[in-house]
Amino acid sequence: MEMGNVRLPNAKACYYRLRDELGKDGSEPETKKLLSYKSLKDKRMLRNTTLTTQRTFIGLCVESKEEYCELTQNNNNKHIVLTD
Repeated sequence: MEMGNVRLPNAKACYYRLRDELGKDGSEPETKKLLSYKSLKDKRMLRNTTLTTQRTFIGLCVESKEEYCELTQNNNNKHIVLTD
């Protein structure tokens, strides 16, 4: 996002943006294609880079227990860590 000159006001806004744009749970069509390449030992599996991985997890660390509880009540917010 920095390279595209996209600036966000805080870590939470960045988390939401990255989660929606880059998060993957393994069910996407391109992921299934990578799995088939892997099982066939196809050379195209070598193209498995950060942006073409099978699953990508985006997380957020928070310092406040109240904020942690608020964020974890929403099932779309995964990988939230309390750093108290």
